[in-house]
Amino acid sequence: MEAQRTIEHVDSNGQLHIDLDQYRDMDVEVIIVPVKLDVHEGESKTELQMQSGFVKELLLDPAEDVWNEL
Repeated sequence: MEAQRTIEHVDSNGQLHIDLDQYRDMDVEVIIVPVKLDVHEGESKTELQMQSGFVKELLLDPAEDVWNEL
């Protein structure tokens, strides 16, 4: 099964609600990581991934470098 990643808001009571109907009757792992997003209007998901280092980490990961195996 593929992992899903989403950014959610914790309310002023410190609570978070996530519907997980597709995982009903299953064990799931929940990892909490604080995120500070300075999202400006018109900023794309790609730009956010670039800022977070996601793209650099993915491109520099030797396991992801399938082109060298051709």
